[in-house]
Amino acid sequence: MGCSWHLLIGLSLRHGGVYETRGDSIQGRSSRAVRDVKHQDLIAERQKSAAYRQEVEELKAKLASIASINEVLLDDNQTLKDKLRERNVIELAFSNKRS
Repeated sequence: MGCSWHLLIGLSLRHGGVYETRGDSIQGRSSRAVRDVKHQDLIAERQKSAAYRQEVEELKAKLASIASINEVLLDDNQTLKDKLRERNVIELAFSNKRS
């Protein structure tokens, strides 16, 4: 029995197009090297997640600002519609206009 089949039967992992098994590697990479690559991948994914969370927070703040502006515009539109509907309503020269 020159071949150690239990090493070849392990769960195959694919990383960067190279198939490897747990324990020993068919491609000659040690399990430590595989672990290190996976750890670096994990760190990179965590950094991406942090950046995405930051972007989500920024977008939420922008959305809140836009929603506020939208409410003001809806109110202004309703005021204009009311003025058009009621013929006896006139705008005074000193009225408070939003800018």
